[in-house]
Amino acid sequence: MKKKIIQIIAVAAWLFSVMGCSKEAGMCDDFAADITIQASIGEMTKVSYNGNATSFDKGDKILVYGWTGSKTSVPEQKVVDGVSNRFNGSVWVPAKQMRWKNATDKHYFLGIYPVPDSITSFTAATYKLNDADYRASDLLVAANLGGVKATDGPVNLTFNHVLAKLNVNLKFASEWDSVPIVDKVTATVKTKATVNYLTGTMTANGVEEALAMPQSAITTAGYDYTYSCLEIPQTDAKYITITVGARKFVYEASKNIPLNSGKLTTIDLKVGKDTIFLNAISVSEWETASDLPAGVADLDPYNGHDYVDLGLSSGLKWATCNVGASAPEEYGDYFAWGETVPYYQEGYSQENYCTHWIGGKTGYNWESYKWCNGSENTLTKYCNKSEFGYNGFTDAKTTLDAYDDAASYNWGGRWRMPTRDEFAELVATKNNTDDYTWTWCDGDATKYAGTDVAGWQIVRKSTGVTLFLPIAGHRDNKKLYVYGYDGHYWSSSLDTNTPSNAYNLQLSSNKAGCTESNRFNGHSVRAVYP
Repeated sequence: MKKKIIQIIAVAAWLFSVMGCSKEAGMCDDFAADITIQASIGEMTKVSYNGNATSFDKGDKILVYGWTGSKTSVPEQKVVDGVSNRFNGSVWVPAKQMRWKNATDKHYFLGIYPVPDSITSFTAATYKLNDADYRASDLLVAANLGGVKATDGPVNLTFNHVLAKLNVNLKFASEWDSVPIVDKVTATVKTKATVNYLTGTMTANGVEEALAMPQSAITTAGYDYTYSCLEIPQTDAKYITITVGARKFVYEASKNIPLNSGKLTTIDLKVGKDTIFLNAISVSEWETASDLPAGVADLDPYNGHDYVDLGLSSGLKWATCNVGASAPEEYGDYFAWGETVPYYQEGYSQENYCTHWIGGKTGYNWESYKWCNGSENTLTKYCNKSEFGYNGFTDAKTTLDAYDDAASYNWGGRWRMPTRDEFAELVATKNNTDDYTWTWCDGDATKYAGTDVAGWQIVRKSTGVTLFLPIAGHRDNKKLYVYGYDGHYWSSSLDTNTPSNAYNLQLSSNKAGCTESNRFNGHSVRAVYP
């Protein structure tokens, strides 16, 4: 049986002089019946890492709104305008008095737990999941939009979970000498969303992040560890990462992990020294489960590519060489933004005034570019302004899909191109001279690893890790512009002011920062993980 939270908002019994009111007028001039809250709690499933149903705790608060007019639109003027009600252990105490507007109008009610800091929209509110405080991130919504009059009696509000819940059970195989200490378990998911409080629904957005899962105080029988957390409902989650010392085991589902509003998804994993064996995945409405197809596991989520960890707050790992290169000082390939293969034939990346094109390409220009119909104002994908779209086309996509991402396509796994903000985070280390050094290598007096390649060498002092970004120039039309003092690295972020452009990291001897350029230009790509 699906567990729900049921609260009763009751009308105070004293509609003291309704009988003497004018029925034609529809209300009394002095109508002022209180709305009070009394708790009648059934099975309660607030966030619980142990899987047990609990009741509201003393001190818990819910936020209540009430209005008249349209049930699908919350007006600016409300009858009950976000009144916090606190549970004192036996009854609910409102922060201020709540009263009906009149005796005849239908009233509509909305309840929210926990009390949010603010609500700027009832149909498209922003939401961010905080893995440091899942209790504060929990979200339960109750909407009574049936229309209740003051004379109808108690107003029922049934609270339901907006978020999904994810459990991961771990069993270590017998090949381990003993059960190891697990340092961390993360789920790679989207952690931002918009919320429609009236429908109790949430839509995930933004990029995926590695969300830490806390260990449950109660371990599922037959397993060594149980981890549990709340998740934003979404359809494209695939990865669970288990960190044991210096080793990382990544479970990659063959099909996306279902994270559904109000439902619990459980993943049972058996971890060998070299592999993860999938036992089962189940999705339940808290109790009744159904089996789902098995997934696959991969001990090396980096697919053989080297990386460095610069200790950035985002936790990103940066690849040590460009896509298409095999060493840090190599230029690699040049890609148009949103395309996954170069325009030139293999082996001709450094041909200036290139003549060796793949089928149908005439150079790095609008005529060759995949996502337009021949010009900068005929875009057919990644366009947020109709004046740039083909026949007014827009799609509101501002970040590359994985299958249009040159790093994701060519390297697989969770490698991808950095966003504009992630490039900015990297560039910000240039000013952090306490822990980082940026050294310009000009290929002459100052060299990188004995090579004559120009570029920036970034070193984190505390760990000694090094990242080198060669200045590979760029391609425009048939020409390759490599002067040794100017290079570009594509981000995955669209220039929303001029969507025929996208953002890139521009590097030179005296510059390191994000700028924009035509999407058809051939730029370098440096991958990040995850």
